[in-house]
Amino acid sequence: MDLWEGINPRLAEYMDFLIQSGMYEQQIDFWAMDTEATQFVTNVNILSMPMPISPALYVSSASGEMERMGATIISTDDSLEIGGFSTGRIEYSMPMEIPGWDPIVARGVQYALSVGSNTYVLTFSTSEDQISGMASIFEMSANSFRVY
Repeated sequence: MDLWEGINPRLAEYMDFLIQSGMYEQQIDFWAMDTEATQFVTNVNILSMPMPISPALYVSSASGEMERMGATIISTDDSLEIGGFSTGRIEYSMPMEIPGWDPIVARGVQYALSVGSNTYVLTFSTSEDQISGMASIFEMSANSFRVY
């Protein structure tokens, strides 16, 4: 965290909140973020689970869990394809209160695809006021995902 304090103290606070809250206890394989953010941090993360899960099951269970956490599900689709693999997609909004920050509404898009014996979940998120400029970037990034 000391490195982040020197780059962006507000980002260091946000990352500490995410880690302390347990939101990132799952197996995260990749995490990238806007290091110059002063409010909600636009980010992408990829996690892997060592089990295949169908898109329909993932969309159903994950969207239900998101709603229990206070999210509003905007749309779902369990019939997509990315890189030749069946993919599920959930678009959501979620109010967030991070200590020391103004309350915001986060917007996210999550994609889940099973490749062999693993399921990969790609999550793109930003603030509600930035989603219109980021939505096409999120979609292009998701469509470029490959496992080698």
